[in-house]
Amino acid sequence: MRILLTFIIAFTVNAYGQITHLIFQVDGTVVQGVPARNVDNIKEGLHVKAGRRNYALFKGMEKLLFALQTEGKVIIHFYNDEPSHGTTILKAIPFGGSLKMDVLLSDQVSKMFGPSDLVNGMFDIKKLSFDNRVVFISSRDQDKYLVPEENFLKVGEEIFYFEDYTEASNEEISFRSNGLSDVADKFFTTQPLWEETMSKAEILYSHLIPSIKSTDFTGALKAEKLKGSSHHKTFGSRMAQYDFLRYRLELRVDENELKGCNQIDNLDNTVYRQISLNRCNSLMDIAIEYDLSPGQATCNLSTGGGQKVEGIGLESCMELGQYKTRARYDQKVCSAFTFSNEYLTDLALSECDLKEVYVIDPEGSYHFGGFNQSFISMTQEEAVEVLRDKPTADDIFKLWYPYDVNESIGFAWRDCRDPSAGYHPIKERNGVLAEECEGDTFYSWGPQAKLDNLKSWMGQDDWVDEFRALFMARTPIGSFGYGPIAVRIKVKDDIVWTRSSNAHGSCNFQSLAEKQNKIFYRTKAIYGSYLLDIILCSPGPIHSWSYGTKEHYDEIIKDYWWTVKGKRWEDIYEVYINNIDALFGLYSIDGKDFRNSTLEANIKKHFETANTYGGEIFFNPDVLNKKRSDHFETSYPIYFNER
Repeated sequence: MRILLTFIIAFTVNAYGQITHLIFQVDGTVVQGVPARNVDNIKEGLHVKAGRRNYALFKGMEKLLFALQTEGKVIIHFYNDEPSHGTTILKAIPFGGSLKMDVLLSDQVSKMFGPSDLVNGMFDIKKLSFDNRVVFISSRDQDKYLVPEENFLKVGEEIFYFEDYTEASNEEISFRSNGLSDVADKFFTTQPLWEETMSKAEILYSHLIPSIKSTDFTGALKAEKLKGSSHHKTFGSRMAQYDFLRYRLELRVDENELKGCNQIDNLDNTVYRQISLNRCNSLMDIAIEYDLSPGQATCNLSTGGGQKVEGIGLESCMELGQYKTRARYDQKVCSAFTFSNEYLTDLALSECDLKEVYVIDPEGSYHFGGFNQSFISMTQEEAVEVLRDKPTADDIFKLWYPYDVNESIGFAWRDCRDPSAGYHPIKERNGVLAEECEGDTFYSWGPQAKLDNLKSWMGQDDWVDEFRALFMARTPIGSFGYGPIAVRIKVKDDIVWTRSSNAHGSCNFQSLAEKQNKIFYRTKAIYGSYLLDIILCSPGPIHSWSYGTKEHYDEIIKDYWWTVKGKRWEDIYEVYINNIDALFGLYSIDGKDFRNSTLEANIKKHFETANTYGGEIFFNPDVLNKKRSDHFETSYPIYFNER
């Protein structure tokens, strides 16, 4: 069986010309800002919450983009002054009835552009299209200078959201009477202009479709511009009723084999167009539930749009690519497993990523470990013994990945220790933290409520702009007394390190821009010793964060054995408070329980999470390549993280 692991969307020449690139300005064109006092009045289905800001989606905009995307003749890009926030906005917009609009950015060819992509203040459109089939779509006058005039399409204006014109007009008058003319300029005094602006999606549709279908794209676009917005509003409204407002996607199944999906006409419930499985997979939110009964393994599928299909053939389901691959310990076979480690089927070895190996014991249980050449020389029985020697509830002081150890690294921060700060590794050079001593991975223990807060601030779909001070330590067990749940945080490599003398006050007098690129460090004499706090004021500096993972668990165990049981006697360790006897002997520091027994109980809590479902990893929305390995690798290796 040959399974294609990577889906590549191929755009070919269509019957009426080459591929057309459409760049949509996000904040102002796809969505419009909503004044705080008007949030409760947003029409159902239009509310977009991105961070702490509220937007309204221009009616029909997501359906327009969906229709253009499913045409297969255009590539959609986006532009925003803050690209990461533009992506956050897209993540909050429902798209195609079954997923979020940021799925467009998952295409290898679709991009989120920003000011950093400009050269001398302009786009180099030749990088997108050799034949000039590019149009930048915006409601802002200032954007017309980003591309040549023939490639710019202005539609409506950038306005605040109000459901009807009378409300918008009254708001404008109120702002002007209070001397806020700059805000009042976000409204309009004429009803026709307001109506045209609110009908952007329909107007755009009647502009773009005739132009896209022309071999002379820029000429056709210019001709459509000359017709005026009023014409396009009338024409677009009529077209919308019979096109982009009337379709949905459904899975297409034939004799228990998944074929792709159908674009269904909502008016008469007939199939308008069939879409390939590759394309369908990129557009729809498809969940798989496997039924691995002996001899008749199948799967059940469900979509975000509410469709459910049961009893699909296993190979058909696997073409969606939702599985792990591992090489057998002897590296002769590659097999596919579900994300919960259930065996699916054998594959060709060439289809395995060769990062993990597996072995099955005589009882029929699978054991997994890292890819290691030494397994080739092992018998099956020997490989089983190596791979199944994992931590258990009764023996928590083992490693999940014993092969992920490099004892030659040791205490690599030796030269960074600062005698004036209790020998914490924060040596400064010319009043600034030395670059080789910065670090990129930190740890923060706390209660369940803290984890819940972090998830609400920095979950999968939406990251806030700032939060209250988040305290971290440099080592996995450093701050264990603050709660039973350990969080692991990796920061970006371009942040600014700043010394602070006031822990909680570090965030009080910083602008939002400063909070989003600074990390603070503070030392304090306490109990005849020194503590070291690492402090964040916003998610901006964070590359990724996690909790409950097996990799993090191993870091905790390595730190435990080094600090509590081993190398501390040689005075080469790093902890939250450098008086190690106080840290592991006293009941209370800062009102928290720092006894060794508490540490062991907290480690067991982490084991339960890692062993049950493996925790979670969350990546900053502006991180493009969200690879698991990137979260755990470090530029500052140390005895508990040698990667």
